[in-house]
Amino acid sequence: LIGQLVSRYSHDQTVTDLVERLDWYIAPVINPDGYMRSWSHPARRLWRKSTAFYNTTCEGKNDGLAQNCTCLGVDLNRNWDVHWAGQGSSADPCSDLHHGRYPMSEPEIEGVTNFIWQRRDRMKAYLTLHSNSQIWAGPYGYNATKIPPDYQDQVKLSEIATAAIKRVHGKEYRHGRVGDIIYVASGSSKDWAYEKAGIVHSYTIELRDTGEYRWLLPQDQII
Repeated sequence: LIGQLVSRYSHDQTVTDLVERLDWYIAPVINPDGYMRSWSHPARRLWRKSTAFYNTTCEGKNDGLAQNCTCLGVDLNRNWDVHWAGQGSSADPCSDLHHGRYPMSEPEIEGVTNFIWQRRDRMKAYLTLHSNSQIWAGPYGYNATKIPPDYQDQVKLSEIATAAIKRVHGKEYRHGRVGDIIYVASGSSKDWAYEKAGIVHSYTIELRDTGEYRWLLPQDQII
């Protein structure tokens, strides 16, 4: 995205208009510690969480007894202050879906939240890029059946976006509500951006592919 905006500016009128008419705030990585850990050892290549450590207790995996828990990390997309600790997240620090100690307990989420909140009145869209599955997903994630008040507008934009992706790249992207077409996930950034910050067009975009490479895409497919 950054490359397209920079390289095509002044050469492509559509891109030029987008750059000149809108302010773009792009955070390539909001989990830098987790990203570095994912490259620290082959066994950690698909590390999902942050690297926060809390000297706490968690339920024993076999006997159900509380024990010292040395597991690292919080799933930062379960730590937002919107239906926190609900379905699709976990209180277990060893779970990949661990939601943290309390809403916005993690500095990464607090920082992004504050940044968005200060600009919420003029934000037109919030897009969070994930992988994989080729899905353009809107609110809500925390509930599989609840319909957002702006659902029709969100569907319309999703249809336009997925049609454009197919036209340019030939890739089919499904669209719909996260809780309906993927799974229920509470405490996510998209739901916070929509429900708390009031950004109508808030979406999770699950990028390529649909199973061949999954999270280990060749570089030329990271589009």
